[in-house]
Amino acid sequence: MKRRTAVTELSGSLVGRYRLLRLLGAGGMGSVWLAQDENLGIQVAIKQIDVSSDLGEGTRAQRISRARAEARNAAQLRGHPHVVNVVDIVEQDGLPWIVMEYVTGASDLRAVVNDQGRLCDADIARVGIAVLKALSTGHSLGIVHRDVKPANILLAPDHSGNRYGRVMLADYGISLYAGSGQTRMTNGVIGTPGYMAPERVHGAEPPASDLFSLGATLYCASEGHPPFHRDDGDGDSTATFVAPLTEVPPRPPHACGPLADIIVALLAKEPGHRPTLHTAITELAAVEAAARAAAAPSGGSDGSPTRKSLPHRSPRILAWGIAGAVASSAIALTAVALSDDERSTDRPDSSVQRTGSTGQAGTGEAGTQAGVLYGTDVGLRKPLEAGDCVIVGTHNEDYTVLTDVVTVDCVETESSPTPAGQVVATVPDADADAEDGEMSVRQECHKRTAELRGSLADPVLTVLRPDDERGSATQAEAACLVFQRGILTGGNLGERREEGSSLYISQLSVGDCVNDEDDDIILADCTQPHDQQVIGHVKVSEEVPYENVSMYAICASRFEQEWVRTQQQDVFGWANSDDWDEGFRIVTCGLEGVDSQLPAGTATPED
Repeated sequence: MKRRTAVTELSGSLVGRYRLLRLLGAGGMGSVWLAQDENLGIQVAIKQIDVSSDLGEGTRAQRISRARAEARNAAQLRGHPHVVNVVDIVEQDGLPWIVMEYVTGASDLRAVVNDQGRLCDADIARVGIAVLKALSTGHSLGIVHRDVKPANILLAPDHSGNRYGRVMLADYGISLYAGSGQTRMTNGVIGTPGYMAPERVHGAEPPASDLFSLGATLYCASEGHPPFHRDDGDGDSTATFVAPLTEVPPRPPHACGPLADIIVALLAKEPGHRPTLHTAITELAAVEAAARAAAAPSGGSDGSPTRKSLPHRSPRILAWGIAGAVASSAIALTAVALSDDERSTDRPDSSVQRTGSTGQAGTGEAGTQAGVLYGTDVGLRKPLEAGDCVIVGTHNEDYTVLTDVVTVDCVETESSPTPAGQVVATVPDADADAEDGEMSVRQECHKRTAELRGSLADPVLTVLRPDDERGSATQAEAACLVFQRGILTGGNLGERREEGSSLYISQLSVGDCVNDEDDDIILADCTQPHDQQVIGHVKVSEEVPYENVSMYAICASRFEQEWVRTQQQDVFGWANSDDWDEGFRIVTCGLEGVDSQLPAGTATPED
C-alpha cells in the first residue's frame, strides 16, 4: 500500500506562519508541500522552487524570477472557479515560496488518463470548456499561459462527491503578459515538447497558442496519448519538439464526429485558422449536451414509494481510498455529513407501525393468517425481543412500511440469510386509548436507540407495536428496530457484536477499532494496537457513480481538520461497490496507522 512521503528534508515553519506538514509531490522545477496556516487554521499547498546549489547562477535567477511571475499572474485570476488559487507569496532566506489553495484529492489529467485510459466524450468536452473559460479570463488580462498540457489540468472532487467534478488549470510558472517579450531557457524555448504551438518555436506568443496546446491536451484525453509524441529511441525529445511544425496528426479515432472536428480545428498550424475561445466553448458545450443525453437512462420513476425484496448481499470485499494528493492539488470537497441534528425525533423516517388483526394481509404465507401478534402485514406470531435480527418480505426505502417480518440468525450462514435489521430494544407498550400513547412509545424507542443510531452511517428507526388484545395476552412490548437506509445491516449492531467477528461496512459504528485481515473487517479491542478506527460517515450524492468517487478526498475534507494528524496516522475512506449500486452511497471514514498500527486507546478529535 503506497504511503505519503514523510517530511524529512524540511521542518518548522515559513515566515513564522506556515507549518510544513509533509511533501505532496515533486517535479523538475520544485516541490509542493502540505502546510498548516497557523494564522487562519487552514491547510494550504506551498510550492518550493528548486534552486539547489548545483544549478548555474543564470538558471537559479531565472527560476526565482519565474516563481514571482507565476504568483503575480495566477493572483490576477484569483477566485476563478477553474484556476488553482494563489493566496500568498512569501520569501525566506531570499527564496520565494508560492502559497496556494489545497485541493484535496486532486489528480492531474495525465495521471487520470494513464490510470484509466481515455475519457468519455462528455468529460473531454467538460474539461475543455473549463480550461477555455480559465484561458479566456487570462487572455482578457493579457496573460498567455504557454504550458497547457494534461499535467497542468487538475481534476478534483466537487460538492456532489464526483471524483473528477472540478476542473482547474494550474501552473502559471512560464506564463507572461502578451507583448512583454519571451522568456527563454538557455537551451531554447520554454514549454513542453509536443504541446507547444508551431508559432512559439519561431518566437511568436499569440494567445491562440494556448488553443493549440489545449487541442493537443484534448487529443491525449481522447486517445490516451498525445498527438505528436515521437520515440527517438534514446529518450531525446527532439522529434517530439519538431513534430508539430511538420506533421498533421491523424484525426482522433475514438472521439465522436463533432468532438474530433473541434480537436482538429484547435490543432491547426496557423493561429488564425483556429476557432475563437467563444466558438470552441459553444461547440464543446453542444458535444457535452449531446453525449449526456445519449448516455441518460430511458424511462423514469412515477414518484410512487419503492417496495423492495431482499437484495443479494455481496461478500465483505472492500475498496478503500488512501491519501494520494498530487503536487499542486487541494480543495475541500463538500459532501453531506450525517449529524445528530439530521436524525432528530421529528424526522419522518421513524415510523410507528401498529396494525390490528383486521389489517390487510401481507404477501407472504405468514402474513395471510389473521390474529398474528403485530398485525397481518408484519406476520409475526411470537414477541420480538431485544437482539433479534430480522428479514422482511417487502419494504419501502426507509423501512417505514414492512411486510412478512421473520426472525433469523444474526450471523449470516449458508442456511441463514443476511439480516436486514435488528431489534435494539423493547419498551412497554402504552395504552392505545391514551392520547399520547403512540408518541410516548416512539420517544422511548428514540431515546434507547439514539446512541447507536448516532454512530451508524444512515440509520432508520421503525417501531412495531403489538395488537392491543394479543399484546396484552402475551405481555409483548413494542419493538425498536434499526435498519440502514438503502442496504441490509448484515448482522449484529453496537454492543452485540463480538470482538474478532467479521463485519460489513453497514455494521460499522463511529469509534470502532478494526483490523484488516484478508480484505475482511475484523472488530478489534481499542485498548490493543489495531489497524484502523472509524471516525465518521459521509453521504455522497446519488448522481455520482462509484468509479468517480474519491474516498480519501471526501474523508479528508470532512474530518482531516478535526483529528490529530501525525506522521504515524492518516485519514482514509471505505466504500463497497455492490452496496453503492444498491443505494447505500456512504463513505465510512477512519484513521489508520502509516506503516504501523494505531496505538492502543481511543483516538480523539483535535480541540
